[in-house]
Amino acid sequence: MIEVLLLVVAFPLLVLAAVYALELVAGCLSLLRRAPAAPAAGTPTLTGAILVPAHNEAGGIGATLDTLMPQLGPDDRLFVVADNCTDRTALVAAQAGATVFERSDPVRRGKGYALAYGLEQIEQLCGRPDVVLLFDADCTASDDAVRVLKAAAVAHQRPAQACYLIRAPQGAGLNLRVADFAFYVKNRVRCLGLRLLGAPVPLLGSGMAFPSRDIYGASLASGEIVEDMKLGVDFALAGKGAVYCPQALVLSEFPTSDEAIARQRERWEHGHLGIIRRFVPSVLGTALRRLSPSLLLFGLDLAVPPLTLLLGLLGAATALASLAWALGAAGALPALLCASALGTILLLLALCWQAFGRPGIRGGDILRAPLVLLRKFDIYRRYLRKPQQQWIRTERAGEAAEGAVRSTRPGAPD
Repeated sequence: MIEVLLLVVAFPLLVLAAVYALELVAGCLSLLRRAPAAPAAGTPTLTGAILVPAHNEAGGIGATLDTLMPQLGPDDRLFVVADNCTDRTALVAAQAGATVFERSDPVRRGKGYALAYGLEQIEQLCGRPDVVLLFDADCTASDDAVRVLKAAAVAHQRPAQACYLIRAPQGAGLNLRVADFAFYVKNRVRCLGLRLLGAPVPLLGSGMAFPSRDIYGASLASGEIVEDMKLGVDFALAGKGAVYCPQALVLSEFPTSDEAIARQRERWEHGHLGIIRRFVPSVLGTALRRLSPSLLLFGLDLAVPPLTLLLGLLGAATALASLAWALGAAGALPALLCASALGTILLLLALCWQAFGRPGIRGGDILRAPLVLLRKFDIYRRYLRKPQQQWIRTERAGEAAEGAVRSTRPGAPD
């Protein structure tokens, strides 16, 4: 009976580990294949609106707009929502050539509210464009990103997601270099795997393009702390899951302050766990009712917890099953299954590191990486006690911590 109980408890973990491993294998195969051709250019007369929500981003938004302005086509326009700003964000954006909407609402704070306001203002000013592209105010886009995303959204008539990576600053410690690699695995390797397997990808927070009728029909005005992940779920359930465009690259950088990093990571992790708890059952149930393999895979991907938690749970299950085996209370099967799943994931991550992550994480760092991951378990303890539910802005380099509740970029690293 104990062996059966162990197998029942371990079964969901083994399924999630299998999904994670499948995505890594498919993603690595996709990376090793010839790069896919970029989408063909869309019809020249299509209108595009680039919308950048910004809250106190005067120090960095100029660099972001400098990468976007040269990519505007003859029928494209660039808009910035200066949301509850107390600095020169609006002035800097206007000087860079963007049309600026200033919004002030001390109660309804968050990126979702800013986007909803921006879309409303765009429609009043010049009507609805054919395609709406969303970029965060603290990132840079590759030279052809706007064209690629715009063409993909038009061709597929569904959201298009760029490869969005957050990199560790030059000279960063092991903590950020591990996070850099985790982001690469999640936002590139796993997304390429989902793409190869024919499943939608999650929306990652920046570098997204939407057909106008879809984004204007979406529910944006909310204080959801990972609203882009929630938006990706909404589109997937509507049969319009996002397509992945690895040719379009969007880069951002982790904050340098330890306090800012801790707050950012806690928001990501708590938001991710909240999405799993609230939406995975409905996504999986809908996939089974529709007999949709692609939606089922999307739901299973959504159910995979952050990597640290997944590894911790597999490790605990392996230890518990091994103890039961050693005491003669159960057979070897549960321990072998859990240990095999844990070993497979670690081996695949090592292969990913060997092939793609070595510039960020050196060989000697591998021995210290588990200590970095162990520190994250306090985040999960706080989630059980009191999940984070408010937007807390992440301070950029050189800013003083203000401690105010503000909007910041979404997304969830492993």
